[in-house]
Amino acid sequence: MKKLVFFLFFLFFPLFVSASDLKLNHLVIENGELSLPFDPLNTSYTISLEKDIDKINFVYEVDNDIEVTIENNQDLQNNSVVVLSLTNKEDTIFYTFQILKEEEESTNMVFLEEKEEENTNFMMQYKNSIIPISCFILILISYKILFFHKK
Repeated sequence: MKKLVFFLFFLFFPLFVSASDLKLNHLVIENGELSLPFDPLNTSYTISLEKDIDKINFVYEVDNDIEVTIENNQDLQNNSVVVLSLTNKEDTIFYTFQILKEEEESTNMVFLEEKEEENTNFMMQYKNSIIPISCFILILISYKILFFHKK
């Protein structure tokens, strides 16, 4: 049984390894900034763009037999996703890029009004200290009455 498992493993092992050669060798974004330095094994990135840029200019290097396709790279909005797919015969790998655009500064200014101090009565201001102190005094008086008798 073990021999059969090892035989099947070594028979199908090259199928699992073949996709490891399918990767970008080098990637540069000309009109934006990647969130992380490029690593061929990382397939998910965020790109920061200025607000007036509508298309990403990719500069990349791949092996000769790999076909590259770029999807959703027009009219980019904030939180758009651009997909760069690499295809080699039967294998495909996707690199995804989430777009973050700089937002326009808001010209509407909000003015906060200062609230006037509300007049509160004495009990409301000091209730956190008055109630425990009065309870302690009542407990002390009842203790004195109950346990200290004159002889």
